[in-house]
Amino acid sequence: MEGINLRVQGNYYEKKTAEKMKNEGYEILGMNYFAKGAELDLIAKKGDMIVFVEVKARRQSTGISPFGAVDRKKQKRIIMGAKQYILEKNLHKNYIRFDVAGVFPDGKGGETIQIIRDAFQE
Repeated sequence: MEGINLRVQGNYYEKKTAEKMKNEGYEILGMNYFAKGAELDLIAKKGDMIVFVEVKARRQSTGISPFGAVDRKKQKRIIMGAKQYILEKNLHKNYIRFDVAGVFPDGKGGETIQIIRDAFQE
């Protein structure tokens, strides 16, 4: 994915994360939902749980964790966007969880995806 703009790369990694979650039994409700100054990368559902997933990619060789990129400011924006989504879709009776997916490209066209479940709360 070297040399490709970051938006295209982001979309690719979000789709790969969505595939992983589908394989784990999640239904994908949406991707790239814009709300209140935040973009929700991935919205999934399993049972009565709605999961908002922030997807971040970093090469392992950089030594920088993608999980650290989701700071408190970013979390607040995601939470505000999630609240708007819940209101808009009338999903008040569902449980809510915020996950962070770290994507680690291997430099050979593949990647490893690690998901931290319930990574942060309101």
